[in-house]
Amino acid sequence: MVDGHVTTQNGFKLRRTDGPLSRADVSAPFFVMTNINDFTMKTTEAALDGLVARSKARANNIVNAETTGFKARSVDFESALREAGSNSNRAVFTDQLRDTPVDARGNSVNLELEVTEMVQDNLLFQAMVNGYNYKARLIRTAIGNG
Repeated sequence: MVDGHVTTQNGFKLRRTDGPLSRADVSAPFFVMTNINDFTMKTTEAALDGLVARSKARANNIVNAETTGFKARSVDFESALREAGSNSNRAVFTDQLRDTPVDARGNSVNLELEVTEMVQDNLLFQAMVNGYNYKARLIRTAIGNG
C-alpha cells in the first residue's frame, strides 16, 4: 500500500476510505474503486455508508437498552440518499431521535424492533455489496480483465 492506495492484480486502484462515518469502526477493511465514477456505483457506496451509520446508531441503542432516560436514535438514510441523488450532492447521514414509546425508566429502546430491523439492514447491506460487486465484474469484463 502506497499513500493509502493499493493496485489489485487486475489493475484497479483501490483506496481505503475513512469518511465522516469512520469506516474503521467496521470490523473488516472496506475498499472502494476510485476509478469508477458512475451514478450506480456512487449511489451504492452512499447507501452502504448510510447503512453503516444506521448500524452504529442501532448498536448504540442496543448497548443502552437498560440505561435510564436513554432515547433511541435512528438514521433515515433512504431520505438522505434520495435527496442527494436528486440534486447530485453527497449524501449526509445524521441520526435523529426515534419515535418509539418510552418505558417507566424513560428509555425508548425497543429491543425487539432494533434486532428485527438490524436483520433487515444486514440483508440490505449484503444485497448492496452483491450489486456493487456485480457491477464491478461487468466493468472488469468490459475492459478485458474479467
